[in-house]
Amino acid sequence: MRLLRCCFPLAILILLLFIPCFAQDVLADKHVTDILAEYKAKYPHGPSDSILCKWALAQHPPYSRARLREVNTATLEKNLVALMQASDDVVLVGIDLRNAIVLTPSGEDAVTYTDSRVLRVWKGSYKVGDLLTLGVWQGVITCGTDTKDFTGTQVGPVPVSMFHTRNPSYAPDGPFVLFLQRDKNEQIESLRLAGGGGVQGMFDLRPPDIWDTHSASSVCHTASYDHLACQAFYERSHGKVTPEGCRDPAVDLRNIAACNEIMNNLIEPVVAFGMNQDPVREKYNGVPVASFLKEVQEAADSWRAPPSK
Repeated sequence: MRLLRCCFPLAILILLLFIPCFAQDVLADKHVTDILAEYKAKYPHGPSDSILCKWALAQHPPYSRARLREVNTATLEKNLVALMQASDDVVLVGIDLRNAIVLTPSGEDAVTYTDSRVLRVWKGSYKVGDLLTLGVWQGVITCGTDTKDFTGTQVGPVPVSMFHTRNPSYAPDGPFVLFLQRDKNEQIESLRLAGGGGVQGMFDLRPPDIWDTHSASSVCHTASYDHLACQAFYERSHGKVTPEGCRDPAVDLRNIAACNEIMNNLIEPVVAFGMNQDPVREKYNGVPVASFLKEVQEAADSWRAPPSK
């Protein structure tokens, strides 16, 4: 793998001009810890009395299949510009920080929620450094005490590409480009993917050796941590006090700028998640990251451009 390098100080200067400070949770959204706390309060003895668990118990045999959430493939956006226009927010986020699988407020579906940190913004009100929570229509929950008493939600029609594939290097997935919108039905309590009612718009950039501290890509791992996750990581892994880098905005800024530059020049292939019937996924899956990011920027520029007279 070969990275084309450029001067980091220039990137830092650009970020300083456009991002005067890092905002944390400006939108006061619910995050994984909030959603999980509410879920446990609603189901203190487990979700066995939920609609989904009762439906699974009534199957023959019980718990023999997951609920299939049917997607109208006509609602999938046809290209990147259309996906940009359909989105409330389009961002680059880092690796997953926290996740949880809970039921929707109606109790009919399982949703996986993930917290991650914003590293770049093409559209929307988030700022670099904010914590963002994504909800995806997919997950498995335990309904009873037996290990076989489980069910969940999956997206259809089949075949579909799951929202996770094993990274060959066993490193964490991410950073991700996400096209997002609010769930108008309020069944996902955070942002969801913008296309197809919540199934289209997730692209894994996967720089190699992100865990290797001797690799240039490791700055993307460091830049992904919010302050709480950074502190917990170092206390758990190294058994020592939090390093200054977890609290120093200047160090934080350099890491994010360096990660963005690495992504801009990365020739590794994009892993596009979603349905096999998704035309945007089909076009960009396997495309070099650098080329994909240029097209995302072009789509953002096209969205911002005034209509021609």
